[in-house]
Amino acid sequence: MRYRKRIRIMKGLTLNLSKSGVSMTAGVPGMSVNTGRRGTYLNTGVPGTGLYDRQRVGGGGRGGAAAARRHTAYAGGTWNGYEERSFDLSLDASGNPVLKDETGSVIHDPGLLRQIRRSPDYKRQLRELSRRMHAQHEQETEAFVEIHTLTPEVPPASSWQDALSQIAPAAFEPRAFNGSPPDPERIRADLVAEAKREVRPFAFWKARRLREDYVDVRLQTRLAAEEAACTKALLDFETSEAMRRESWEEAERVRCVTERDRIKQALAGGRTFVEDAFEARIADMELPVEFSIDLDYDEKAGLLHLDIDLPEIEDLPQRKTNILKSGKVSIKDKSKRELTSQYAHCVTGLLFFFAGEAFNISPKVQKVVASGYTQRINGRTGHEEDDYVASVRFERSFFSKLNTKALQPTEAIRGFEHRFETYADGRLKTIEPL
Repeated sequence: MRYRKRIRIMKGLTLNLSKSGVSMTAGVPGMSVNTGRRGTYLNTGVPGTGLYDRQRVGGGGRGGAAAARRHTAYAGGTWNGYEERSFDLSLDASGNPVLKDETGSVIHDPGLLRQIRRSPDYKRQLRELSRRMHAQHEQETEAFVEIHTLTPEVPPASSWQDALSQIAPAAFEPRAFNGSPPDPERIRADLVAEAKREVRPFAFWKARRLREDYVDVRLQTRLAAEEAACTKALLDFETSEAMRRESWEEAERVRCVTERDRIKQALAGGRTFVEDAFEARIADMELPVEFSIDLDYDEKAGLLHLDIDLPEIEDLPQRKTNILKSGKVSIKDKSKRELTSQYAHCVTGLLFFFAGEAFNISPKVQKVVASGYTQRINGRTGHEEDDYVASVRFERSFFSKLNTKALQPTEAIRGFEHRFETYADGRLKTIEPL
């Protein structure tokens, strides 16, 4: 069921309800501000023409936030001026070099700056910092664009039976008793030393015999006491090991029963199991994008429907970097074409990723219809709506043969029944989901 509702509170103020959550729109057709869980947006357009523009207010999405936080430092350089001195070089969020002296103060003196910039240390560090910043920008973009490479392989149905037959409790590994029996020679040596301290007769010529008597009288008693203590320690250890073995074997028994039950349920492919297992699978999942999913499983058809609330194009990193011959890093805004192309890869990559996760839930899941929607401003009404932009019917038999690490998701979906179209500038068209 695809649900959305708009409640007019007063003129110019609307409450929007949809699967993606609750948002508020204030303004008039042609200019409005929308606030929801994804942030605040300014919407402008010409009513009746279909022309509109949407801009995030108070930040540029995840990419902008990451850029604002970025500040890479590298300390320890020196230059030769009137004396050997050190400097600290860093790059600000725009890639501009920032130089500080030993006290941490920013250097502004033109003469000193020229000297430092001519030093080999400065040039080496600038190239290294630029390389790091460029790599960080590339990694942030790849995290969005290459999501399809995280798609898990789809195992054959026989793998569940194999896993079921291989379930067995892990063997208990007993620990060795680290105690040792009493050593009579050690005990005698201890008593001899003790006798020298304790037995000091006035008649010194009797000391040797008295000390020997002191040792002989106490040796057997001391040996028996240590043997009793060693025996008790051994019994206590054996009791502890028996309890540890019992606890281990019970835990393994429960684990095996739970695992067998899970695999048997997966082989049966019941609706409750498939839906609960998929939700549990993605509950703690960490992806570089925000998403939410509604699902419905048709047990008889082996068909799982996934409705995916997609990230916004504004969530992608908005800037790109390039290292110049001088060693500096150049940071520029991505073109609209670049952003729309990367967003298309992100959207289709997410569909592949979640389809792969679904096929790993149960061999009974034979088909997955994954549809992605996003929030857009209707150019004719000025209101935010949920628009579906991609929908693909994945067949397990064909999906399992794909090399998802190497494919291009925007091209690979054409091997399946799909609805996915773009405008000339790369923007995704609104479609009706399968």
